[in-house]
Amino acid sequence: MSVSQAGPISSQVDLRGYTYALEPLRRKQQWALESLLCRLGQAQKACSVAHAKLEALQTTYQHQTASASQWLQERIDPQAHARALTYLTLMAHRIFEAGQTLSKCHQERQKVLDACTGQQQKIEVLSRHREETLQAYVQAQSRLTLAQADRDWIAHSYVRAQNRSQLDALSVGEGIL
Repeated sequence: MSVSQAGPISSQVDLRGYTYALEPLRRKQQWALESLLCRLGQAQKACSVAHAKLEALQTTYQHQTASASQWLQERIDPQAHARALTYLTLMAHRIFEAGQTLSKCHQERQKVLDACTGQQQKIEVLSRHREETLQAYVQAQSRLTLAQADRDWIAHSYVRAQNRSQLDALSVGEGIL
C-alpha cells in the first residue's frame, strides 16, 4: 500500500514526512520473491518438458510393443524377437528414468513453491508493520496538529481578550459607552 492510499484518516495529515525505516528490507524481500517466482517458472517449464518427454517415451513404447507383437506373429525370427525385447527393455528403462526425472522436477517445483510462500509471508508481515507504523505516524501528526490548534486558539483568545479590554478602556475613556 502506498503512502497516498493509507486511508481516510491520513487524508487530513501530510504524509510527505513519513519514512518507513524498513523499506529497503521490504524491497529486498520483494526482489527475492520476484527471483523465486522466476525460478518457479523455470521449474514449472522443466516439469512440463519432462512430462512431455515421458509421454512421448510411453507412446513410443506402446507403438513398439504393438509392432513387435504383430511382427512376431507374422514372422518367427528368434534373433529379431531378442532384438525387439532388448529394445523394449531399453525403452522401459528410459521411461523409468524419465519418470524419476519428472518426480525430481515436481519435488524441486514444490520446494521453490514453498520458498515463494514463505517469502510472501515475510513481505506480508513487513507490509502489516508498515501499515501500523503509518497509522502511528498519522495519529502522532494528528495529535501535534490538534495541540497546535489548541495553542493557537488559546493565544488568539488571549489577544482577543486584551483587545476587548483595550477597546473597553478606550470606550469608557471617551464616553462612548
